[in-house]
Amino acid sequence: MLLVCDPVCCGHQHVPVNSGLLRIIKTAFPRRPVSFYAEKAHLDLVREQLNPEHGNEITWKEMEVPYRYTPFFRRFVPDLRLAAYIFNEASKRQCSDIIFTTCLPSTIWAARILLDSRYRYLRVKIVLHGELGGIDGWRSRSPYLRLQDIGTALTVGNSKRIKYIVLEEPIRDLAIQKLPGLKEKIGFIDHPLPQYTDELTPTSFNPPFHFGFLGLATKQKGFFTFLEIAKYILSKYPEQACFHLIGRIHPDYRHMDSPELAFLATRAGNEPLERPEFINRLRTLHYVCLFFQGSHYDYSASGVLLDCVAWEKPVVATPTPTIQQLQKKYGDIGYIGGIEDVVRTVERIVRNKDARRYHSQINAMRRVKQARSLPTQAARFRNLLNS
Repeated sequence: MLLVCDPVCCGHQHVPVNSGLLRIIKTAFPRRPVSFYAEKAHLDLVREQLNPEHGNEITWKEMEVPYRYTPFFRRFVPDLRLAAYIFNEASKRQCSDIIFTTCLPSTIWAARILLDSRYRYLRVKIVLHGELGGIDGWRSRSPYLRLQDIGTALTVGNSKRIKYIVLEEPIRDLAIQKLPGLKEKIGFIDHPLPQYTDELTPTSFNPPFHFGFLGLATKQKGFFTFLEIAKYILSKYPEQACFHLIGRIHPDYRHMDSPELAFLATRAGNEPLERPEFINRLRTLHYVCLFFQGSHYDYSASGVLLDCVAWEKPVVATPTPTIQQLQKKYGDIGYIGGIEDVVRTVERIVRNKDARRYHSQINAMRRVKQARSLPTQAARFRNLLNS
């Protein structure tokens, strides 16, 4: 048996990632029973994104999950209780393998304390998705603050029963550069693809050209750069392009008075889009804009990028190690350049109307998708779990 648990996410958070991981797990271990434990709303949304062939083979278990942004010391005891509950569930079912699909520093501390003191026969794999950015840059010298950071949680102690998984090879390599002690304890799989259809028809490459910003609109993901580009392009090339927000604006920015918002052809509301509507809007795009700023996405795989792969949408993007690796291995997946170049890049797309390159970029995205087939991902995951 395999016991899979998300001890952090609620509602829509990381739903495509968890559904993708469950597809990989069931393909890797078709004869082993799998149970998935998560917060109720999250559980229901993950189940909706699985085909019956996978979803019906999984046992779904609701549980209470602490609020994601609770401070470390207020969260530690609830995380200890949660980990003890999961480990007890595994013990009752004679299950020795547990997979946490997300974590926080307090999750790792709780798991380590219990494994070292009581549950010595369990093996735990922890997926590091979204938290590794904390190992980059300045770290406090205060023991009180340092205890709470992800770097300390990953490196203090040496429990052989905990190993880590990241979602992309370049992220694994960066983590080892920053924390060499992780070398024997960390592996990778490619970020799971979301559920998609193989029957895709490329969007006809004629004006107006449709550019999209996907997911949660934040400064870190380059949303304000996207707005500036929309204003510039539509002022200079009216009716030659459309700009769409396919997602929602971060709560911190919902009340901003930005005149650039008027240049968006599509603006979502304050709540996440339902997945079918998200996909319907994504399919109409020519290019997706990924203007990542700072180092967060050097250490964290982008689910939006994998939506681009699944639906064969070329990108206009700033470079991250993962994007650069995809470009190197599979060819021209889009226009990759510094943040200072993106306005000129979008202008060049609108002005040159290079259909040949556009279709070549779609073919490159298709090669990425083929390399991440479910059997290939399952084989790598099987090796990781048995290591």
